[in-house]
Amino acid sequence: MNAQTPLSQDWSPADLDLIVGDYFVMLAKDLAGQAVDLAAHQRALRFVTGRSGGALDFKTCEISAVVSLVGLPILTAFAPRWTYAETVVEAVERQLIARPALF
Repeated sequence: MNAQTPLSQDWSPADLDLIVGDYFVMLAKDLAGQAVDLAAHQRALRFVTGRSGGALDFKTCEISAVVSLVGLPILTAFAPRWTYAETVVEAVERQLIARPALF
C-alpha cells in the first residue's frame, strides 16, 4: 500500500501476504522456543504497509482464526477474531503452499 492510499481501504493481496508471512515467521520462532519480539515485527509491518498498530493487531487476530481452523497452533498473543474476510483465508492458503516444510 502506498502512503497516499487511505487506511480505510481493503487490504491488498500483497499486504496480506506480508502480514500472513510474518505471522508464520513469528509462529515458527515461538514453536521453536525462541523469543518473538512482537513490537519489532509490528514496527516493520507498519513501515512497509502504512497501517496502524491497531489495524495490524486486528488483522493478525483474523489470521489466528484462519490458522486455527486449518488445525495449526496459533500465536496466543493474538486471540482469534472469527469475522474475517475470504481474502485472509486466501492469503493463509498462499503462505501454506509457499511454505510446505514449515509445519
